[in-house]
This record gives sequence, structure tokens and C-alpha cells, in this order.
Amino acid sequence: TEADVEAGAEAFAAHRADGIAAVGGGPPVDCAKPIAVRANAVALSQPVSTIPATPFRDVDPNAELTGPGNPLVKKAPIKGMSLPYADPDGAIQSGGNAPFVMPPTLANFEGMSNAANGQLFGGFLSPPDTNGDVGKTQYVQTVNLAVQVFRLDGTPLTAPFKMSSLFAALGSNICATDDDGDPIVLYDHLADRWFISQFALTSPFHQCVAVSQTGDATGAYYVYDFVMPNNFANDYPHFGVWPDAYYMTDNQFNASLTAFTGAGVFAYDRSKMLVGDPTATYIYFDQPAALGIGGQLPSDLDGPPPPAGTGNIFAMFTANEFGDPGGDGMRLWEFTPDFDTPAAVAKAAIAAI
Repeated sequence: TEADVEAGAEAFAAHRADGIAAVGGGPPVDCAKPIAVRANAVALSQPVSTIPATPFRDVDPNAELTGPGNPLVKKAPIKGMSLPYADPDGAIQSGGNAPFVMPPTLANFEGMSNAANGQLFGGFLSPPDTNGDVGKTQYVQTVNLAVQVFRLDGTPLTAPFKMSSLFAALGSNICATDDDGDPIVLYDHLADRWFISQFALTSPFHQCVAVSQTGDATGAYYVYDFVMPNNFANDYPHFGVWPDAYYMTDNQFNASLTAFTGAGVFAYDRSKMLVGDPTATYIYFDQPAALGIGGQLPSDLDGPPPPAGTGNIFAMFTANEFGDPGGDGMRLWEFTPDFDTPAAVAKAAIAAI
């Protein structure tokens, strides 16, 4: 219900403020020891280029799809609000030598719109959660539950298709039957591969991950279903490409999506997933709500790799509007996994910097 969603959002804000106050805005006082979880299901997909196009159908422009309630989304009219701790943004500058006109883009074309969801599912979603990434010759876009591949000049290489159809090789697995959204597309330039993911918000909750077999986004993918730990709902999952792993963060909620339970950090075994190895695992740290961590994000590499052994840097902003005692700022952590000996990844592997 709307009341439950509102209660979940308020609980998230309260836990964040209380938790950060408890640790003085510094490093986490404790994180549970890591656990390693093996992939629940793995398969090789059909080539994306062979996924049939959905026949055209008329869609009611007012039709809105319903799905699992998101505890961080309040379905109510937007109202003006005054923030008790609001202060001027210190990053705002005046003057300087910045150009008055932004440089033009290298390419600019019309991609998918929310109409793709209407075409595929018979209704629209709000917000559409647009996402995408650029490769050597292709652009892959998601608009919530729909995926499409383009050339860099805007020529469509596929029709829009359901995210779940990418996972059809998993059979009756939830990744092949459900489309719940929060999509992510990343281009792994270190390996010339594509990474596509969405969650499945049915207990025990799943993260569906696809890694392309080659650099061609219209080809086949190694598709994985990973079950989330602790029966926590994996809201707001975000990924980052790094040489030693694919990293993920999420905001965790209880099974009914009404209470914030903390933040999760994950490292997926990139080397195994690039070859479709069914023994691929993730290493996971639970950061309970009492630590006041939420909205944490992994770093995503787009340039040259960092020095060997450098862990992924996770970041979270702080703001006095949230009651953070340190005021406006940034908190950083470093996560370095060991997939051969997961137990050796002590809690010091997530350290404040």
C-alpha cells in the first residue's frame, strides 16, 4: 500500500541518520564476515539478433504497469518542501573561463522511449529508468524492462525486446519469466564484452546478470541467476566494471519491502563469468542499517586499469539534509575480493578512506 511504501522510505531515512550518528560519521564500526554465494543457474542464451520482434499492438496511452512496491518511491503528488539543514551549495562558482556553449556530441540519435514498454508489456512505467552504455561500434540501451541495440550512428540492430527474453535459456527460472526492472547496462572495455542486469523482486530475491560471449551485443550471452543473501530485497542495484570483479551495491529491505535493513556490497567473479563458468560466485558483505549506509555506489572503470591489486572504491555522499553529523561530504571504502579464499576477505577489506 502507499502507506507501507511511505513507511519504508521514512524508515530508510531514520536508520541512516541514527546509524551515522552512532559511528560519528567515520568508518563502519563493524561489518559481518564475508560470505560467498555460487550462481543459482547458468546458461548460454540464444543470439540476441534471433529474439523475435513483438508484433505491433495498440496500447492505451494511460495504461500504467504495476509491479513490486519500491520503498524509496512515494506515489503521491510532488510537493514543495523546506529542508531544515539546507545551506548554499559550496560547489557553485561564478565567473571563470568555462565555455558558454557545451561542445557537440559525437553522435546524437533517438533511442527507445517508454513506448517500447507499452509495445512489449501493454503498459508504461514511471519513471522509465533509462540506462545504456557505449562500446566500440554499438550502443545498448534499456528503458526499464525493454532492451535495444544500435549502431553508433543510431541504426537499430535489434527491435526492442523484453529483458527476460535474454534469459530464456534458463527455462522456468524467474530471470526468464519476470521483468521487474532497475536495469543496468555496462560495456567492459577491458574484455570487449557487454554486461546487462535487472533484479527479480520475488522472495528470496534474485539478481539476473548477462555477460556477452563476444564484443557483439547482438550475439549470445552467458546468463546467470544469483540468489540474494539473507532474504533481503535488493533494491537500487548498481554495478561497476573493475579488473578483478564486477562490483555491485544495493539498498536492502525486508521481504515485505517495508523496512530498510542496510546496504549490501558484492564482488562477482568477473574472470569466471567472462567464460560462462557455472561455478562463478559473488562475495558479499552485509552493512546493517545501524551503520547508516545507503545509496552507496561502486566505481566503474572507463579508462586504463588501476595498479594491480587496487580494490574497487565505493562512495556515498553525506548531507546535513539527511541529518549526517559530518555535513555535506563523501564517504569512501575499498573492497578487494579473494575468490579462491573468500573467508580471507576480512572486514578490513571494506575500509574507510
